[in-house]
Amino acid sequence: WLHGGMLQINSEKMSKSLGNFTLLTDVMGSYDTAIIRLLMLQTHYRSSLDFSDTRLEETTHAYERLANLVRNLRWARDVAACGLGAPAEVCGSLAADIDSARRKARCSRIR
Repeated sequence: WLHGGMLQINSEKMSKSLGNFTLLTDVMGSYDTAIIRLLMLQTHYRSSLDFSDTRLEETTHAYERLANLVRNLRWARDVAACGLGAPAEVCGSLAADIDSARRKARCSRIR
């Protein structure tokens, strides 16, 4: 990874002399590395990166929304392909204008 811009902590230039620095190992102890990567990807590599607890929390929520989207898309893909291991009769009832009564009867027999 290449980041050529300034790293800022709470909108202030990170500086050891100011004591406003955070060790990456400390951040990784509190946040998943995917969230840290997403935070970095949200900033152009030649721009200043503002690193703060607020930005990390915002990025955590954005990551959760993306992860939920991926889960929903995978679920929709699997349902469309009946890849959930559902019997063909269940898929057929879904295709038959969502015949919920037949689907429920068939699903209650799957245990």
